[in-house]
Amino acid sequence: MVNLNVGVTTAKGEELKLGDVLSAGGLLDTVVVVDEEGNFHAQVVSEPFIAFELELFIRQNIHVEVTDNIVKRSKKKIFEE
Repeated sequence: MVNLNVGVTTAKGEELKLGDVLSAGGLLDTVVVVDEEGNFHAQVVSEPFIAFELELFIRQNIHVEVTDNIVKRSKKKIFEE
């Protein structure tokens, strides 16, 4: 199993994982992503070309909380016999 934890925690103590959707009043929803160099970012869901360094984003927005995760387990069989 792949570890999706990114080593960053919200002010409310939530351990962040790849694909977590972060929300707070007055902010656009963001999703936790990783770039080609392995750096984690908070990417704006509605404007994917806008992203912020994850740790800085969390420090500056202490009211964000995890409201969803876009990484879901599929029940579909990938390989058919």
